[in-house]
Amino acid sequence: MNEAVFKSYSQVLLVGTALLLFVTAAFNLVVDPFQYFGTPRVAGFNQVKSRLRFFEREVKPAIVRRLRPEAVVLGSSIADIGFDPLHLALTRNGRAKSYNFAFAGGSWKENFCALQYTLAYTGAKRIVLGISGEPMPDEDCQQNLAAMNVNRLPEVLLSPQAIQHSIETLRKQDPLKPFAHTPEGRYLFFRNDPRVEQRTRIFFADYLRGKVACSEDRLRRSLDDPEATPASDVSTPFDLSGLARILSQVSGRDIQLRLVLYPRHVVGMEAAHLCGEDRQRWLAMHRIARFIEQHPPAPPASVELWDFQSYGPPFNEPLGGGVLNYWQDVIHFNPELGDRMLAVMFGADGDASDPVTGFGYRVDTATLDARRRWLADQRRAFLQAHPETWDTLLRLAPPEVQRSQPHKPDRL
Repeated sequence: MNEAVFKSYSQVLLVGTALLLFVTAAFNLVVDPFQYFGTPRVAGFNQVKSRLRFFEREVKPAIVRRLRPEAVVLGSSIADIGFDPLHLALTRNGRAKSYNFAFAGGSWKENFCALQYTLAYTGAKRIVLGISGEPMPDEDCQQNLAAMNVNRLPEVLLSPQAIQHSIETLRKQDPLKPFAHTPEGRYLFFRNDPRVEQRTRIFFADYLRGKVACSEDRLRRSLDDPEATPASDVSTPFDLSGLARILSQVSGRDIQLRLVLYPRHVVGMEAAHLCGEDRQRWLAMHRIARFIEQHPPAPPASVELWDFQSYGPPFNEPLGGGVLNYWQDVIHFNPELGDRMLAVMFGADGDASDPVTGFGYRVDTATLDARRRWLADQRRAFLQAHPETWDTLLRLAPPEVQRSQPHKPDRL
């Protein structure tokens, strides 16, 4: 091959390669399968984003850094599904940018590090952090933050994987299918799916696996047990070093941070009694609220802990009968419930609640025991009126849960 032919061949190869890369990048940019670029969504073309669920942890940080939202939602799949970042109480009546920065299956460490990222790279003024009533230790976020700061642009523009997900996005544009994300990051899980009991059975199989203390006898006795260890007990270890760091970081800044204990459907609440885990929630409520009261952040910052548990509507919505309005299973709630919670936490609902017995409860150590007694009375009345609740729970629980012998007396 002479020099002229080789030069011509090389030029064609380079131009062809450049053109291929350009077309690939343009294709992925226009389809935007992960909403990484914020490309406009076109109905029937790229409106349904079903691929972000595979790469939330890789893609969402880049979106947050680009968007710099003023309102941010953090937490696990419960927050990912249930809290609409477009709620008017979060967005100053729609004027502020917002994003749901929660991750499906997110652990405390992931949520804590996502909050560190949010505080470092956004001007967020209103933050919702969903928690599960567990200790809140300080975490080393060096690796998490390094992963969040990786430049993903070459991957989302030019990788074969990006092309594959762009094609899958074009193929799966049915707006009624689950597993998609809104432009603001909220996860559309199993909305409008009637298979509630099936998913609850799957959840219980995972939640109750290996828990030898879970038994029907324990559930029955729970209604007649004397008052458990007071929530004010301070002898039980409960690490709040991470909360201490958060309070220090937001102190003096214009930030409203709302810590919210995830509510559960009444059947999910009874699962906690089935395993003797109901006391952990009260311990967490007291210890977290007490720490905030003893270490309040300097104004204009405000940090509050909220609880939304009840045996009344909408927490007792029947699981059977098809699609639910407020729930997708016993732990994942729909935005219809999340919207009510957000309105209460950010003061948009002027008639929200009585300080102790209302729909929303701002946890206060002075009234916590009264709230506990109120919920116990509400539970007893509900179960007397709806004894089938335990039948539902035990029917959906895995076989290894200990059942009572047939000769046992009725539970109510």
